Amino acid sequence: MTEALIICGFLFVLMVIQIKEQMQIKIKAKTSIFRRLLSFGLAILLLYIFWQPNLANQLKLVAFSMMILISGFGNEGLATDHLVKLGIISGAYTDYEFIQIEKIPNQSSFVTFHKTKNSHFSMFYDEKNQELINYFEKLGLEEKLIIGEMPDTIYQISIKQKKA
Repeated sequence: MTEALIICGFLFVLMVIQIKEQMQIKIKAKTSIFRRLLSFGLAILLLYIFWQPNLANQLKLVAFSMMILISGFGNEGLATDHLVKLGIISGAYTDYEFIQIEKIPNQSSFVTFHKTKNSHFSMFYDEKNQELINYFEKLGLEEKLIIGEMPDTIYQISIKQKKA
C-alpha cells in the first residue's frame, strides 16, 4: 500500500508541474482529436482489463491510467523563454541550433526544433508563419530561424562554425 501511495504522490507532483508549465504557454500547438480519443480509450481499456480487487493494485493502475490521460490531454506550445512539451525537461530556445518554420496549405505552420543533426521534433500551430516569425524575432532568436525547407548543407556549416 505504501508503494501505491508513493506512486500516486509522484504522479500528483508531475501533474502540478505540468499544469504550471502549461499556464506559461503563449502560443498553443495544435492537438489531434485522435490523440485525445486514443489516450482516453487506452486509459479506460487498461482499467477495465487489469482491474483487481486489491486496493494497492487499483491505485497503481489508476495512477498509470492518469499518466496516459496527462500525456494525451496535456497542452503543448511556446512559452516566453522555453518550449512546453511533456517529456522535455529543459526546453530553452537557446538549447536548439535551429528553429525551422514551414507553411502548410491550410494557413497553419509546421515548426521543427533542431537540437542536433539527428535530434529534432515538430509541432503544428494554427498561427500563420509570419506571426511565429515575429514571435521568435521578438525573443531575439532570428539567427536560429530557418524559413521553409532545411538546406542540406546547413549542418555542415554549423559544424564548421563550432570548430572555429
